[in-house]
Amino acid sequence: MQMTSSKIDEFLVMEGLPSLPGQILSLLDELSKTSAMDYTILQKIQFDPAIALRVLRVANTPLYGYAGKVSSLQQAGGLLGPGAIRNIVLTTPILERYQEDDSPPPFDYAKLWLHMTVTAVLAGSLGSCLGEIETDVCFTAGLIHGIGKISLAAYHPKSLQEWVRLAECEQASLLEVEKRVVGFTHADLGVEMAKAFGLPTDLMEAQKFFYASEADEITDPLAGTVLAARNLADSWGFTDSIGNEALVGMDRLFSLLNFSEAELDEWTPQFRENVNLAVKVQEG
Repeated sequence: MQMTSSKIDEFLVMEGLPSLPGQILSLLDELSKTSAMDYTILQKIQFDPAIALRVLRVANTPLYGYAGKVSSLQQAGGLLGPGAIRNIVLTTPILERYQEDDSPPPFDYAKLWLHMTVTAVLAGSLGSCLGEIETDVCFTAGLIHGIGKISLAAYHPKSLQEWVRLAECEQASLLEVEKRVVGFTHADLGVEMAKAFGLPTDLMEAQKFFYASEADEITDPLAGTVLAARNLADSWGFTDSIGNEALVGMDRLFSLLNFSEAELDEWTPQFRENVNLAVKVQEG
């Protein structure tokens, strides 16, 4: 998944991603209730990929002494504190401002956000069961795995709509169409955003494979954990609804991550409980 076209620079948004108005207002409401960093604030950050990316970006600046080392949202939240978090939220643009008229939104943004949240919850749950990668890092990677697609949906919706339409007409994957039309994919864009925002090496390296195909060689267990979480999220009905993707088969991921279908079946009831709780928080 190497990015070959310099045209990607035209689509690279350096100010970060916008968020949904409800997410911003809910987080500001929680921040107004306390002067300390508590779980409720962290939980709301963890369910918003746009704000989470901004928090990670700030936490990884030299100002806080851990440049390029903060991979966990829990660590980032504790490092920054509620005052800095409030400033980040207040400077986060609202997604609706990028709509050109009063026509219906081109994409179901709430569904896209929910897909990222559920993938994060499942990645964190898998990480906890597998025990090789820090659970919070797995969660964070799952939450921001689609930053390239979110960026296109927010800032270049007409282009993304056209590519999705072409993919549907050609019965091809969105990635294939993007590569042919503009020379890069939303996955490539996500990698470049992770680099530009100074995210840690583990998140940058894993980002290269979050939309891997069967033909790609995957050796990164963090990427494999997120891919397995994406598979589960999609199979449970939590798709992002933007284009078709050719998912890596679970058999390959079982082998990469050294767990079995039987173990997954054993863990599934707890995973579903975790997802149901996340959905209630997201929708509440």
